[in-house]
Amino acid sequence: MDEAAAKPTLSLRRYPSAEIAAIRGLLEDIYAEVYSDRLRERFLGIEQFRQRLAGHLSFPNWEAVVGYAGDQPIGYAYGGARRAGSSFWNQIVPTPDDEYARETGQRTFHGHGKVGEYMREYVV
Repeated sequence: MDEAAAKPTLSLRRYPSAEIAAIRGLLEDIYAEVYSDRLRERFLGIEQFRQRLAGHLSFPNWEAVVGYAGDQPIGYAYGGARRAGSSFWNQIVPTPDDEYARETGQRTFHGHGKVGEYMREYVV
């Protein structure tokens, strides 16, 4: 059997914001796998991730996409639009002009993603 035939089919599943609470544990599990050797670092611990995830999910229109190899979850990406009136662009130097930096709540995608070791076999 050749190597390509042995690999399961890759698929993606989109989870709208109303469904993300149901997969929160799955996102945490993938995160823990990706950072398994660094979870004791202050910023990268699982509790810190939970706090960041809760903050991210408080934004409107957040969604997640989870990658699967067969039935095995292997990575995720999640994100959404920045809030209308966000001051994010004030941190950028030089500050962009007002029209470029004006957030509408629909315009700028803000997100995060992690890929488990299993997924690296497909993308490397």
